[in-house]
Amino acid sequence: MNPLYHASDQRTSIIAAPVPEQLNKMIKKTLNRLKIHLESPSNRSLKLQLVLGIVLMLVSIPAVINSLEKSNYPGELERTQLGFDGEYIRECFSGMSQEEFKMFLYGNLVDYLFLASYGLIFFSASLLLARRFSENSLGRKIGYSVTVLGALAAVSDGFENIFIITMASNPVGFPIWLAIPHSVFASIKFNLMYVSAAWIGIAFCFTLVRRMLAPVSSPVIELEA
Repeated sequence: MNPLYHASDQRTSIIAAPVPEQLNKMIKKTLNRLKIHLESPSNRSLKLQLVLGIVLMLVSIPAVINSLEKSNYPGELERTQLGFDGEYIRECFSGMSQEEFKMFLYGNLVDYLFLASYGLIFFSASLLLARRFSENSLGRKIGYSVTVLGALAAVSDGFENIFIITMASNPVGFPIWLAIPHSVFASIKFNLMYVSAAWIGIAFCFTLVRRMLAPVSSPVIELEA
């Protein structure tokens, strides 16, 4: 064996070996910090956030629907948000008037209230339900994860809106490729929303059934990992 090669290989191993260990430490440190942040809000503050989210949703949904209806935007959800098709979006824009564009832009701006509302609902409801499970249990770990996913759904929705607003600001000459990140963020949003909503529904039903079956037992649920 070439001694120079052997020495070089040893140096490479010495340099590369600590990387996985450092990465694991960084991941654990990040997760511990996240856990601390998720455990810091009181149940009272989370319930207030939940109520605020519901109020915002009740206010924003009619405003968004009304604005988009008045805009007469003819695009279909599957082809607009999930179609990765800039030509189709441009075609939808082609028949709209200036007033209709104003309503379309207004509706997408008001949509930020809607995404803030369901972000608050997912975050607070997931965290409240996660705390119904015992410490270090599988249920609590899943709940903490879904808390983050629900917030990320709202963030993805915000980025999605940036791209559609950018395209609507220049309906004839916007770059076709803008439809790709627009649909990417829309896909991420919907998937995270489905996961979050499914977890909240399952966890709520689970806690409700446990309470009905054992009304005198502790409200903390044991679901071990």
